[in-house]
Amino acid sequence: MIPDRRVLLWIVAQAVCAVVLFMGIADGRFQIRGDISTFEHSNSEGSELDAVWTELRGQQTGQGSVLLSHQDPDRAVGAALALKAALMAHPGLFSAELTGQNPEDQQLSELLLQAFPGVVSRKDRQDLEQSEGEGILARALAGLTIPGMALSFTDPARDPFNLTGLALISAFDPAIPDQLIGGVPVFRSADGVSHVRVPFQADGVNDLEGESDLAAAVRAVVAETLQDRPQVQVHFLGGVFFSADIAKASRAETERLTLLSALWVLAVIVASMRSVRILIATALVLGLGLLWGGAAAALIWGSVNTVALGFAGGLLGVVADYIFHYFLARPDCDKCVALATRKALLFGALSSAVGFASLLFASFDLLAQIAVIACAGIAAAMTTILILFPAIGLLPIPTNQQQALFSAKLRRQHIRIAGFLGYSVMGLALLAGGFLSLQPPSDDVRTLGHAPEALLRDAELGAELFPSTQISRFLVVEADDSQELLEQLESIAPALRGLQQLGQITSAFVISDLIPSLSQQSETAALVKNGLAPRWARVTGLPFVVPKPELLTIESVQAVAPQHRALQVVHHTHDGRVWAAVPIVGGTTTAVSELAQRFEGVYLMDPVDGANRAFEQSRRGAQYALLAALVLLWTLFCMRDGVAHGTRLALVPAAAVVAAPALAALVGVPLNLLTVMSLFLVLAIGADYAIFLGDPDIGSHPETYRAVSLSALSSVGAFAILGSSSLPAIHQIGSVLCAGLTVAWLLSPFSTHVIGTNK
Repeated sequence: MIPDRRVLLWIVAQAVCAVVLFMGIADGRFQIRGDISTFEHSNSEGSELDAVWTELRGQQTGQGSVLLSHQDPDRAVGAALALKAALMAHPGLFSAELTGQNPEDQQLSELLLQAFPGVVSRKDRQDLEQSEGEGILARALAGLTIPGMALSFTDPARDPFNLTGLALISAFDPAIPDQLIGGVPVFRSADGVSHVRVPFQADGVNDLEGESDLAAAVRAVVAETLQDRPQVQVHFLGGVFFSADIAKASRAETERLTLLSALWVLAVIVASMRSVRILIATALVLGLGLLWGGAAAALIWGSVNTVALGFAGGLLGVVADYIFHYFLARPDCDKCVALATRKALLFGALSSAVGFASLLFASFDLLAQIAVIACAGIAAAMTTILILFPAIGLLPIPTNQQQALFSAKLRRQHIRIAGFLGYSVMGLALLAGGFLSLQPPSDDVRTLGHAPEALLRDAELGAELFPSTQISRFLVVEADDSQELLEQLESIAPALRGLQQLGQITSAFVISDLIPSLSQQSETAALVKNGLAPRWARVTGLPFVVPKPELLTIESVQAVAPQHRALQVVHHTHDGRVWAAVPIVGGTTTAVSELAQRFEGVYLMDPVDGANRAFEQSRRGAQYALLAALVLLWTLFCMRDGVAHGTRLALVPAAAVVAAPALAALVGVPLNLLTVMSLFLVLAIGADYAIFLGDPDIGSHPETYRAVSLSALSSVGAFAILGSSSLPAIHQIGSVLCAGLTVAWLLSPFSTHVIGTNK
């Protein structure tokens, strides 16, 4: 027997989706990402600095360090040396902090020996460390690290305090180690534990998957190297571990809760319909919906964000609506009622798709992903229900008389108290709305992730020992040539030191400190007197002097060490201009932004602040899109049912959209992009409730009310599970949806033609 043409079309559509999925998995396009990279927008707002921002972001990937701790400093040093050797032998990893064996470090050392008068070679270092000034001098010496390179200095027998090479330290403001063991800096924390830091750098790592692989490789090397040193504690520092661990935790949490939500929906269906065939059919619809949506997103963007995936779990609620309404329709009804049911299903799917499609107007990748996933999933569900199910004999189940009587009684009671419930809920929403209006929107992307506790403890220890590693923002300085750039940097350096003295920033790494000009010769004494000397000078009390500027220039440094990651500060744009980035540690964005506005050609680039601004702009865009979706939905209702009844239908989802964020605010859920985009799903599902109960042909049937109530039970339960997530993003989405759909169900009788009667 030849299948129906529509069934053939359905089979072809599934085959195309399967091919897309297979090809996506084969070439690595179908990936699930757990970072917040989809929240990132260019900080330069489309200006010519876009390339600068991209390059700066790329410089921060693939870097990290391993901190080895032990009560005995000798054991910590021994473990660090073993780990360094293992990392150096591992393909793709590089570490030169401990002994400075990097060839570029050696070339740079030679240049610095020429630029700093009276500086001795490294071979004299051991004798110097054992001199009378070992304590202070060794600590100052160990601080002279451009990662991996320790400078030599003047022979103390001739001039023990003329540590001319130490002028270099002001560029990096590093931590001063407590002692040197075999030339290895050892740092001691407040609890007396000794720590040795082993940094690494991997080239070619520019995305989350690469950082995850790098973090896994480093952890494997650490585990293998230290397996016979169980007493050595290991701490992982750097964004590479944060990105990998947060992504892993987010993905696992999202997948677990999405599975639990699906099981809840299936459990409600089994308990209400008691049919294995319907259970299998529902699982098929849910799976196809998620697969179609995921395949569409992966095909367009190359990956699916975990927030979008968690939100896609909301599709379970929409699809459950269609399942309940299809199978609980009266099997003995006439053709007109059957046609009305199909029309209501199609109209409900159309209204939901329109609501989600409005997210595309927000011009934000994450929202666009959700729109594509939702629309593709709804299309897959509807085609399966309306084409495949009738063709294979899956028809509405016979109505149980007892269930029908119970549903009719519950419907009458719900209609009777709908007015009281409506006024009560709206009154509570107004009170909550007043509370919400007192709380400013939270557009901080850092509140969306959840780092493991162990990683947070490691980060706190790293910040205590190495404050200069906590770079939070950049000042980008542009100029026509290197000389003008150097002058610009010299002009902003005193202002940055002033912010540091006032405590508004922790420190700033200015290349003009590394490459001083003659004009600084007269400023040196004043800087020491005013307490603005480099940190090493303030700690040790030793003087510092200026090197020979004619030898130490930007060009000379780049000539001997063009790829040195500590000196990649001068870059060229496509139009021949040059720019340099000044990393800023700590402080507030406001203080640095005000400083940047005082200088021409100086721009602030703050990764977090830029993402927050994009987050805020997208939230505002989503709010306008939500308003447009409400108006469009009201227009569709009015076109089908007239202005009076169309307005009554639109009031149910509109009231739920208004009440949901206000009620969620009472339990601490902020107003942000996630809560706004959750309202699109509230709008879509709430519109379904109104469409079915407000239909003049099927709205008064007990089966319709039962389908709406079971749909609400499955959806509210599924989103309550998401609301229990420890991941803030998923928790916020689930909480808003749970509150919104509860309000939509409570107010759904307002949409019926017979409200206020017992018919």
